[in-house]
Amino acid sequence: MMTTLSIDAGQSGMRVRLRDADGTSRDCSRPGVRTDSDVITQLAAAIGDISAEPGLVLDAVNVGTSGVDFDPELARRLKSLVPALASAAVRVAHDSISGYLGSAGTELGVTTAVGTGVVTLGVGSGGVHRVDGWGYLMGDCGSGFWIGRAGLEVAMRAYDGRGESTVLLDDLIALFGEPAGAYLRIQSDPDRVRSVASFARVVLDAAEAGDAVAADVAMHAANELYASMDAALRQAGFTIECAPVVCWTGGVVRSQVLAQALGRRFAAQWPNARLLPALGDPLDGSERLGKLPLGHPLLDSISHA
Repeated sequence: MMTTLSIDAGQSGMRVRLRDADGTSRDCSRPGVRTDSDVITQLAAAIGDISAEPGLVLDAVNVGTSGVDFDPELARRLKSLVPALASAAVRVAHDSISGYLGSAGTELGVTTAVGTGVVTLGVGSGGVHRVDGWGYLMGDCGSGFWIGRAGLEVAMRAYDGRGESTVLLDDLIALFGEPAGAYLRIQSDPDRVRSVASFARVVLDAAEAGDAVAADVAMHAANELYASMDAALRQAGFTIECAPVVCWTGGVVRSQVLAQALGRRFAAQWPNARLLPALGDPLDGSERLGKLPLGHPLLDSISHA
């Protein structure tokens, strides 16, 4: 039976869906991709393992991934590295594209996908405009890493006596040990990006429980996310008279503190915007890479082979 393979590849993990021609599907997960080494090679290794399943015949592969810029050769490279894909249709896109399709489908507007990192995409009459997604060293403002790192900083400020008291110091000790040595333990951890990002949930839980310092970090994160979405809308050709779809997705924005703050900013600055719950998630968006209608602005952002 012919099967379509769809992949949502992020730094924290890789989600995989196999859908058979009769519509049945099964999902699984694999380790994420490292953006400090060649992502296509990593994807090829994963797809090679998956395609080795007895009796599995892949007729299409759809990949949304972090760690790549648009290049029309991405799909061809991936196909050339996996013999099992010789007769398959292969599509590769940046995860901002799959994230958008998962959240908003074919509607025009803006989406932001907030996990360990964050990327925002505006799609409108003015074209496709990406904001941020520049990694933890140069961007990812408002992301899980950004929130987690800010939470660790304010905890250490409290420890030093440079900042206000916060429950985040106790949380830091519980997770990373004695404060004076915590930075060494974190810096020496090869998985430090995900480790720091995991502290975001602690920060957001503390904010919802009423810790003022944690709430301030959460508010700054919401402002960063709003600034990216506002910029993406304007660059994609929207004006405040328009009614763009606005969606956000990802574990970080499940926080009521963040979601409510974003809602208030849009109500004040984009009164006609349609704030909608995400249709699905980035893995759903990866499946949709091969289902865009002719003329859709996102078609030119997908590598095909």
